[in-house]
Amino acid sequence: MEKKKSYITFTRDIEGYKWYKPLVVGLLSVIFYLIFSVVLSIIFFIIKANKGENILDVALNLSKGYDSFDVYSFEGALLSLGGIAIMLLALFIASIIIRDRSFSTYGSISGGFNIPLFAKFCLIALIPIGIPVGISTVVYGDYQNAMSFTTAGLIACVILTPLQCIAEEYFFRGFIMQTIGGWFRIPVIAMVLQAVVFASQHPYNIYGVLEVFFVGIIFAVIVYITDGLEAASAAHFINNFTIFFLNGLGFKSIKTDSNLESLIESTVIDLVFLAIVYYLVKKKNFVKRPELVESLSQAQVMPEEVINNENYGG
Repeated sequence: MEKKKSYITFTRDIEGYKWYKPLVVGLLSVIFYLIFSVVLSIIFFIIKANKGENILDVALNLSKGYDSFDVYSFEGALLSLGGIAIMLLALFIASIIIRDRSFSTYGSISGGFNIPLFAKFCLIALIPIGIPVGISTVVYGDYQNAMSFTTAGLIACVILTPLQCIAEEYFFRGFIMQTIGGWFRIPVIAMVLQAVVFASQHPYNIYGVLEVFFVGIIFAVIVYITDGLEAASAAHFINNFTIFFLNGLGFKSIKTDSNLESLIESTVIDLVFLAIVYYLVKKKNFVKRPELVESLSQAQVMPEEVINNENYGG
């Protein structure tokens, strides 16, 4: 029996694979991301100026990092969450231009991001992630007895948080991990290196960076087990939205400095979710995917075309 392909390394077998093409996709993604970031920043400052706020003070406040993190106003959510969500758009445009492979192959081994599966994992993640993260935020957050959300800010947060989380999964556990996996054909190397990059993009202190690193490793294992990004994206979303929502209600916990307790707590919570995912996938066959057709070329093959291929049953 042929060994089952891995989400992390299977792109190496796609027809037309060239080791250097992901580098070009990555470069273009960064260029588009910077362009989109400038546009969002201009919109942000225009809104702030129309509100009569001092632009210099606003700019200085942004330099404080997570201590001034704002997902509570419309413009704040647009810049902080939308500024990450645009990674997904940048990667999509870059992949379309280079046409090294179908964009759907970033989502899963069967092609595409399964939204119903994502929703199911969100519900599952509520207990092992949402509840303990919520309790921790309420207990240890600096309660200020004042809601920070504006109506438009709350709506923007609800819409942009899942996009922000999915975008990060596509870029780190998708693009970067698959690129490294295609080069070395050793999943563990790709898992570790993408986690290093992931952690480096979060300006925390040492405990916070380690926390993000371990999250990156655990999410990579989840992706490896499920052959797609849906479960990791769900865990990411439930964690972030729980924190954002409670912070918006006045339980302030988002800050640059972290501690050992937070590192241990976060790691244990994510490991529990990993154990649940492993049980559901390996013991209950919760995730059913056909393998992507090996001869998939640069053409944009839709997921249903793969699912209906008679050579790869569910």
